[in-house]
Amino acid sequence: MNILTHVNWGHEVGHILGFEWERKHFSLLWAGEEARIIALARKTLPTGISTADANIKTAQFLTKTMLLTQRAFSEFISDAVGVHIFGPAALASLAEFSCRYSLDEDPAESNGYPPWRLRLRRIGGGLTVKMTAISRLVWHRKLVRFMQWTRQWEALTKVTSDQVVIASDPRCAEAYRIVDTHWRDVWQKVLEQLPLSLRAPYDLASRHDAVGNLIDRIGRGLPPNEYGRWPNMQTALIADIWNAAWACKVTRTVSSADEYDDHLRMLFHLTLKAIEASHIQRTFGNNIPQAEPI
Repeated sequence: MNILTHVNWGHEVGHILGFEWERKHFSLLWAGEEARIIALARKTLPTGISTADANIKTAQFLTKTMLLTQRAFSEFISDAVGVHIFGPAALASLAEFSCRYSLDEDPAESNGYPPWRLRLRRIGGGLTVKMTAISRLVWHRKLVRFMQWTRQWEALTKVTSDQVVIASDPRCAEAYRIVDTHWRDVWQKVLEQLPLSLRAPYDLASRHDAVGNLIDRIGRGLPPNEYGRWPNMQTALIADIWNAAWACKVTRTVSSADEYDDHLRMLFHLTLKAIEASHIQRTFGNNIPQAEPI
């Protein structure tokens, strides 16, 4: 089901913003940390080592730590941007994507990528959605179930085996200390790159009526590109479309794998058609003739 691939577009936008942040700010950040890392590297040297070998190993330690830090910032920024723009749908897509990998992979042995367990913990903690007794009563039931499903991932991220892996390598430990120390400032600079209309995070709680309406359209086999009552229809936001689609995906109960595959294909096509239609509506809406309801 490629809904996850398309929702991860938010993650890829995050890579662009992360690249811009790194280009402008990483060198200065690193310069402020370099002396500490060199001192730590020298503490890890074996006794009796020659000066030449000591310098080589120190340089290797410094370079590896820098690469781990850069990769951690890149992935954490990208994950955070995706969730900022698309909310629970981005968390759902990344969580499902993570299922094909080890959750506690050593960053030093995996091209610098942070452990998935840590990535999910960070973005899960950044969601603004809070389920209340009232929301359970007034939200669409599939939306409530979707939020319950995302909360179930918290059980995995409460386990701290990823922290043990990171702490076991002083280069990883130092890289992630740097990330934690500077994250607030880094994230602020990343947000400043977004248009003003996207500076506030996507809030499903304030969008639940629209998303619930889109869920009903999907249930009737219609693209979820608009909501409301004719002739006062509102064009759906792409974030609303993806959250509605994910709500339908995770709450689907079927009797066979073939039936589920058919459902996913239908959901995929309706979602992409809705995104295309909503873009056309926003761009050319005033020039599109209004059809009478059938």
